[in-house]
Amino acid sequence: KNIGFRFDSTLRFVILLSDEVKFTSAASHLTLARGAEDTVKFTETVNLPNGDDYLLRLLTADDKTVGERRMSIKGYDGIDTVGMEDDAPVRYFNLQGVEIPAPAEGQPVIVVKGSKAVKAIF
Repeated sequence: KNIGFRFDSTLRFVILLSDEVKFTSAASHLTLARGAEDTVKFTETVNLPNGDDYLLRLLTADDKTVGERRMSIKGYDGIDTVGMEDDAPVRYFNLQGVEIPAPAEGQPVIVVKGSKAVKAIF
C-alpha cells in the first residue's frame, strides 16, 4: 500500500546471502496513487541451496530499497521429487484435501504422483 506520495517506478528484486547478490529478477513497472494498493508479481525460477537465510529486497530502478523480507529455505519442495513413477497420473488436491482438476495461478496445492506427494504453489 502506498502511504506516501504518488509512486511510479520500475521495480526488481534481488536475493542476497551475506550481502552477496545471488539472484536479480527482471524489472516490472508499478504506478500507485497515494493510498492505493497493488501487487507486483514476478515469475522467476531460482535455484538456491537449503538451510541458508536469504534477504529478499525490492529495489527501484535507481537501487533504492522499497521493501525487504528475510526468508529461509528449510527443505526441498518441487515437482521433480515426484518424477520417479513417470507412468502414474498427476493428481492435485487443495489444502483441505479435496481433489481439484487443475491448480489456479498462485494456488497452494498438494501434488500426488504415484506414492509421492509434495506441496507446491503454481
